[in-house]
Order: sequence, then structure tokens, then C-alpha cells
Amino acid sequence: MLDVPYDKKVDGRDVSLLLAGIEKETWNDISFLRSTPRQPWLCAVSARYKLVYSALDDPWLIDIQQDPGELTNLFGKPGLQEIARNMTR
Repeated sequence: MLDVPYDKKVDGRDVSLLLAGIEKETWNDISFLRSTPRQPWLCAVSARYKLVYSALDDPWLIDIQQDPGELTNLFGKPGLQEIARNMTR
């Protein structure tokens, strides 16, 4: 996307067409993010949900499509337990 040559082998997929809006494929990937030191949390993010485990707070499950401000914790709500279990796995 930056038109910079890169000749190293890397694991993963080229998402440049998806990011450019040319490709409309939906992926079911989950990304994982972790905290910096002294802020112990781990986060799994899918296209729809974000699941956060923190040593400093209760777990959070957020519907990022319906709640982009990430204000409502859905963890433990009826009908969403399987989503949290799958993302935890």
C-alpha cells in the first residue's frame, strides 16, 4: 500500500485490497492485543466483538458495532456467553 519494496517472507495474508475497499470479503479473524507493563490486560477483537480480560477489573464483552464508544459491558448477558467462551478459547 505504501509502494515500498519488501522482500522478506512473513506469515499472514495481504489485506491491502480489503483495506482499500476493493475487496468485500468478510474474514472471521480474531486479533489479540496485550497491555503495556503495569496495565495487565489482554484483549481479543473480532469484526463484531471485543473481549477484555484485566487483572484490575471484571471481564468486558463489547459489541463494537452497536456500541462504538465501548460503554456497555455485555459479559455474562444471556445469549452472549458462547461468544465470550469462543473468543476466550
